[in-house]
Amino acid sequence: MEGKRTKVKIADLKRRPMRQQSGTDEELKGLAQSWLERRVHDIIVCPSRKVVDGHRRLAGLELLGQVEVEVFVTDQELDDKAVLEVGLTTAIHRADLSGFDKFQACVRLLELNPGWQNQDLARCVKLDPSTVTRLLSPSKCVAEVIQALRENKIAISDAYEISKQEDREGQLKLLALKNAGASREVLAVQGRKQRAADKPAVRTGKIKIVLTSGPTVTISGNDLSLDDAIEAVNEAHKEMRKGRDQGLDAKTLVAVCRDKARAG
Repeated sequence: MEGKRTKVKIADLKRRPMRQQSGTDEELKGLAQSWLERRVHDIIVCPSRKVVDGHRRLAGLELLGQVEVEVFVTDQELDDKAVLEVGLTTAIHRADLSGFDKFQACVRLLELNPGWQNQDLARCVKLDPSTVTRLLSPSKCVAEVIQALRENKIAISDAYEISKQEDREGQLKLLALKNAGASREVLAVQGRKQRAADKPAVRTGKIKIVLTSGPTVTISGNDLSLDDAIEAVNEAHKEMRKGRDQGLDAKTLVAVCRDKARAG
């Protein structure tokens, strides 16, 4: 495709993106920042300023506050049919890295930069640190899970849930569950159940939490686990909000809840 590179105002460009969902603001800003630092593909426009390729980068550049951008302007005007053909062909042949490839690339970058922490890697590749944590999660998985990721039988999100299991048996159980068709959400729920079963709950008669803001919250009862206390606090929170909405003061709410408990 013949043409020349020139700077134009982003606001002057005419855009009709093919994608219905371009991504989150953070993803778009990361893409744009990466492109500014290393411009592998041109943003392509027609002489009429109609955008052929580069809608997501332009959206990200706007979010970064950029007003102008260097684009590749084709010598000939392209009609809507030609624009769609070029855009679709570019999208189809611009293959994304697999989850395994992204994992391996992140590991390699850390190896090449011995002093780096996960947050350094995140800054380098313009990703949220939590995303980098997920991309590196296969490092905590057994060989069978990593092989499944390599063969695209599971996704990075699946490997992340599996990696939370510390023992081999627990990881293989979740892998088998995934192979049977379970969703990531199901893996997360089952994983929590397995971890709870493997770690007996410590119980006590009273849990006292001193808050940095000053107040002290005390939960007392018979044989309380931390999960029991969390549920109790959540229930108390609902009762307090309901009492406030009804115009009750603190002492009245205490009496109402006490009477309700006796009646129940």
